[in-house]
Amino acid sequence: MASSPRVAATVRSGDIVRLDDGTVRIVHGTPSSTASAIGGLTLTIRFTDGGTPLRISAGAELDVERPE
Repeated sequence: MASSPRVAATVRSGDIVRLDDGTVRIVHGTPSSTASAIGGLTLTIRFTDGGTPLRISAGAELDVERPE
């Protein structure tokens, strides 16, 4: 069985997220969640650069690095 993917629900402040376009951003604060109209859960992740928050489905895979 493959190893468990890193999922958005485990992202926390200070984590480094590498987006699909190669952008690297640092997470600021705890992701907030909202239920969507289709019954799914969406997480909103904010970043230290103050740019556009990232909205993804709960359980989506992200390339996350956690500094020691």
